[in-house]
Amino acid sequence: MANQAHLGQLPATFYAGAIPAVNTPANQQGMVSCYLCGKLGHYARNCWSAGNGRPPAQQFQQQQQPIQKDEIIEMKAYFRKKIQKQKMEEERREKEIEERRRREEEDRKEADRIREAEAREARLEARLVRLMSQHTNSVSIAASPVVVKKKYPRSKARMLREITSYLDESEDESEEVREEASRMVDAIEKRKGKRRIVEGEGRISTVCASATKASPIVVEDIPDEIRTPPARKGKNDNEASCGEVLDFVIELHRKLSAKKAPDLRKMCNEEGIEWTKKGEAVGELVVRGKVGKSVIMIRGERKKLKKCKQMLERGTTFAMVIKITSSAIEHRRNILRDMVRQPWRIRDMYRKKSSELLALYRTASTFGRKITRNHLKVRIAKIVCVVHGIEVRSVKIPFSPSINTREVSEVTARAIGQIITDTHLRVYVTKRVQVVFWKCAIVGQLIHNQRICTSAEEVRCMCGRMEWPWERGHVKVRLDDISGVPSFLKNSRNVTCGDVASIPVLRDCILAALKTWSRGKRIKIGDEDLKKYIVHERMKDIRAMKGAEVKAWSRRFGNLVAVPIDRNTGATLLICPVLYLHACKMTFNFSPSFAPVQKSEMAILREIKQNYARKGLEKIATWGTGGEIGQAYVLPKDKDLERWRPISPATKDPARLAGSRIGRAVTFMLFGTMKTEHFDMRAMDDLRRRSQEIQREFREVVDGMYARSYDIKDMFARLAHESVIDEVRWIIEIHRRRKFVGVRVSQRGKICMMAKNARRSEGFVLLDFTLIMEAVTYELENTYVKCAGEILKQDFGIPMGRNSSPALACVVCARSETMFVESMGRDRDLIRGIRMIDDIAVFVAFETGDQVSKDKAAGIFDLFERCLKLVRKDD
Repeated sequence: MANQAHLGQLPATFYAGAIPAVNTPANQQGMVSCYLCGKLGHYARNCWSAGNGRPPAQQFQQQQQPIQKDEIIEMKAYFRKKIQKQKMEEERREKEIEERRRREEEDRKEADRIREAEAREARLEARLVRLMSQHTNSVSIAASPVVVKKKYPRSKARMLREITSYLDESEDESEEVREEASRMVDAIEKRKGKRRIVEGEGRISTVCASATKASPIVVEDIPDEIRTPPARKGKNDNEASCGEVLDFVIELHRKLSAKKAPDLRKMCNEEGIEWTKKGEAVGELVVRGKVGKSVIMIRGERKKLKKCKQMLERGTTFAMVIKITSSAIEHRRNILRDMVRQPWRIRDMYRKKSSELLALYRTASTFGRKITRNHLKVRIAKIVCVVHGIEVRSVKIPFSPSINTREVSEVTARAIGQIITDTHLRVYVTKRVQVVFWKCAIVGQLIHNQRICTSAEEVRCMCGRMEWPWERGHVKVRLDDISGVPSFLKNSRNVTCGDVASIPVLRDCILAALKTWSRGKRIKIGDEDLKKYIVHERMKDIRAMKGAEVKAWSRRFGNLVAVPIDRNTGATLLICPVLYLHACKMTFNFSPSFAPVQKSEMAILREIKQNYARKGLEKIATWGTGGEIGQAYVLPKDKDLERWRPISPATKDPARLAGSRIGRAVTFMLFGTMKTEHFDMRAMDDLRRRSQEIQREFREVVDGMYARSYDIKDMFARLAHESVIDEVRWIIEIHRRRKFVGVRVSQRGKICMMAKNARRSEGFVLLDFTLIMEAVTYELENTYVKCAGEILKQDFGIPMGRNSSPALACVVCARSETMFVESMGRDRDLIRGIRMIDDIAVFVAFETGDQVSKDKAAGIFDLFERCLKLVRKDD
């Protein structure tokens, strides 16, 4: 009992692991028992409760449990801190994003408020300018007689001041000079107008009575624009000088005609002029007209015979190619020559066969003058078209590198043989049929969408959350600055690749070209004939993108406006529609030069068509069908993307052809004047030649030259229409004094010539001077554009986008330059210039060792800068 009591007091842990006695009653003799657990059948080393000799699992777990709990607590604390820190970081990031969005929204609202304020100011300024211009015009019309009366007394007062200052500075103090000067002053004083008598003295006062006159309201910008070019000192200065020269020439001709032959021979011998009898001179002219255009070889150079008279008289060897023509060609040449001299003979041509007409067409190429060849070919082609219904056409097919054009021409020639039975006509047509490709679209035609934006009245911001650069609260970035865009897409002038041609498309193109010749006949073109002319291997080496691929890439830009950049070929700007439409409105809708019109487009077109017919402009060109008002837009400038260049296309203008012919006529008249009177240049190809001429002319006079380049600013945008009409009238009067009646403009091509009579010329349109003035007035009074959902009428400036605009702008500048050159007197020989539209370079000669000459050159530049509104570009 004592042992049991003692065991009962042991700890539970020790008791559970106590070793049982070996001689227990439960033990069976001959059986293996475990001394750990007391069970039979296994040894202690294999006991499952002892872990194969290891301490019991429960005891191990009890030892490891405190350690694991500490680690778990530390891990939980660590992860809790990480989660808390991550949450704080996310909250901070969300706050920053929200703050950035709030700032962007505030910036956008502020930019919108600024744009609205600019728009209100522009609208108010435009309205005030229009009101003030109307008031100024009315006041100037009412006050014009007063201004004319004031000019003459001012000139006399200036003359008196000059005489007085000359007498004061003169060193000659003789009485004769004083008396002569006093008599001159008295004579000038007597020429004055009203004089009042001073009471008590009995003499006449020289003080002129001052009259009150209305003082017009002056606007700072408008007077310069209305008086551009500067007002001239006298109305008829140029007319008087030209009239004096003409009178001198007429008087000289009259005096020489009155002299006898011996007197004229004596004068010629004294002046070193060769005397020639009338018969010899006329004979020489006849010979020169007959064979003067024959080409001979002299010293290895090909020259015309009429230019080699002096060389042949001195004696030289030359080679001449003698061409022998058949009698049939000479006979046809005589027929064509008679048709030119006697136009009524063209009636005989309609009775000739096709072979004879085609032979005459080929013979027309043997004439020397280009105008004669063109005249004959046009007339014969019209006869062939009227009689036989045959006209030379071209087969137009979409571009594809896989098409063999030569083989397509052969297929077309065989198809023509099915519908044209006449052998001569079939050969004539098949030799002249051409296979031409439609131009593939360039990248700019597929991605640029600025015209769609300008046609809307209001737009929404499409920037969203784009990561591209922002400006004034909206996206504005160059396409070159966006990463990931293909290099082919960055140049908007790249031409896309055509697709693989298909047989049905080729067949439709050929049938469409032969439709006018078939006259209802069925044409058979087999698939086998076309299939073998398509070469698929040519498409493998092409690196250009297709049109569908370019369109797919452009969709990634979202709804941004893609607009080309001015003066940077191929560059593209991506801009938010809000910013772009605001720039369009500031340039057109809110400009003082444009006024909104509350009429529909159809009503405006109907009205200007009536004006076109009333002025008789159908003599120039017929009214185009399907015309519409041009959609204006703006282009950003490459140097400064905040500045915009206005573009007002008139490609769909119904009077486009008439405007083009008027522009060609005005330009031709301008270049018919002396080139030293103005600085205009025909084309940039003449720049080198003109520069060399200026250098050669100055080298003969002086040894130094100053050069400055300018850019004409705002002269064409705000120029009064009356000034433009005056300048066109000025150039017309110059040619009218030369006994011309108008200008002949070719219907096809760019040929122009002055006309001294109103006789009709084949292939040309006669524009008399009255018709030119009516056409210019029509162009100025009927210029409309569409922008931002409104129709605007241009009230000031050169008509934008018209074909006559460059010519009118050049005439305005040329008139100002002519007045400036004429005002320089003898110094005009020191001034030369080169101008292309609104870019001008001025050259002034001087002596390098003379400071006075240098100062004079600087003064000439200052005077020229007052002539036009200029901005220097060479600073």
